[in-house]
Amino acid sequence: MLKQFFNKALLGFSLLILIGLNTGFVIAQAIDEVVLVVDSQAVTAKEFSVLRLIQDQSKKYSVAKPKLGEPVTDAIVNDLIFTGHAKRLAAGLQITEAQVDSAITDLAQRNNIAAEQLVNDLRQQGVDILIFRASLKQQLLVQQVIGQRIASGVKVSPNEISEYINNRPELRSQQQKKFLASHLVVPIKEGASQTEIKNLRDIALNLRKKIKAGEAFESVLQASAEAQSSNESGSLGWKKQDELPALFVDVLLKLKAGEVSSLIESSNGFHVLALHKVESSNALAKEFQIRHILKVVAPNVDASAAAAQLQNLKSQILVGIDFASVAQAESQDTGSAENGGLLGWVRLQQLEPQFGQAVLALEVGQLSEPIRTQFGVHLVQVLGQRDIAGASSLEARVEQQIFSEKVNEKMQDLLNDLKQVVLVEVVN
Repeated sequence: MLKQFFNKALLGFSLLILIGLNTGFVIAQAIDEVVLVVDSQAVTAKEFSVLRLIQDQSKKYSVAKPKLGEPVTDAIVNDLIFTGHAKRLAAGLQITEAQVDSAITDLAQRNNIAAEQLVNDLRQQGVDILIFRASLKQQLLVQQVIGQRIASGVKVSPNEISEYINNRPELRSQQQKKFLASHLVVPIKEGASQTEIKNLRDIALNLRKKIKAGEAFESVLQASAEAQSSNESGSLGWKKQDELPALFVDVLLKLKAGEVSSLIESSNGFHVLALHKVESSNALAKEFQIRHILKVVAPNVDASAAAAQLQNLKSQILVGIDFASVAQAESQDTGSAENGGLLGWVRLQQLEPQFGQAVLALEVGQLSEPIRTQFGVHLVQVLGQRDIAGASSLEARVEQQIFSEKVNEKMQDLLNDLKQVVLVEVVN
């Protein structure tokens, strides 16, 4: 279940860019006429306005007709060209509402507000939320169909990493951070209603309020029936950037020692982080040897039955049944099942956030609880961890940078080819 990095490398094809929410713009209430046609896709005036909202990073918003040669219009046209191509490549693929909800949550987190507040702000300013969601669906489709295909074929060699660093000696002076922090999560149970989710969010906000007011993190955690952590104290210990999920790193980098994070929303619950100390780190990057058993469940489908199956398999393994044999017989990840569920040695940042959090919390040899990700439900075991010989956190960052640049280049090449055969027309 290795996570692709392409979602950070999509040229100007911005999935989650939001311009100022407090500028007071009003989308025109005129008749919604077609103003642009790209690759047989008709775009109305309202749709174009929302696409500009997603694409344009300026502080002021003004309704305008499409104008080829204008950067924002050209970027929207590029997105639509990719959308048309993605639809042809995967005619039956549907982006779920749950995936759109996750994208909106991510967008809200980038703007340090709750997802509900983001939607309300947009609605109050006249944005058609249905059109907004449909636009996000299009760009998620491009990511899944085109981005994943291109990213899966991109490789970065050790020689490329060494050459990149040798040509940029200033990089070696850029140190990563390591954090001493505490963490708790109020998990969202599978199949929870919107009312239940709101109640859980209120509980998490109240716990954060207590910690921020000075109550000991450990005491708040232990006094709550809903909060969970990897241990009784909630302490993560000292962790380097590449040992933490990207979602946590983004937050911790913005905190000062002694501060408490805002509420962090993810698909598996509501998180609170408290940063105690931060230092520079020159330590080597780590790899984890892991194996898993997967039960495939679609993102918008209840996974309680699959979780129960894995809980039963965990009980069997704990009393002596061989994990590898169970994985071969039961895992629906065909790529790893034949190897006893083995995923090999991977870095934490290569894993999906929920998967990575579970790996981070496990001792060597320990079995996880069932973990829900976009792929389904997993039972995970860490077999070992090691420093990467000769590979520092700098090498890991450079590898991702080169990967992104290669994906960008291939995306641009594909775009240039598509432009040779796609019809683009501005409707007056």
